[in-house]
Amino acid sequence: MKAYILKLSFEDITPPIWRRVILPADATFHRLHQTIQSVTNFQSKLSPYHSFSVEIDD
Repeated sequence: MKAYILKLSFEDITPPIWRRVILPADATFHRLHQTIQSVTNFQSKLSPYHSFSVEIDD
């Protein structure tokens, strides 16, 4: 099974905070969204949607 290794990091925070996750290559954007919320603890009952951006570095 093919997979992607993703490094998720926060900007403008000291010390640096990041998470590395492995996601299957056939994962949907919905699964990516759920993974980001899960590993960064962005889940909230008051505000289910959070502002984040995705950048792909070569």
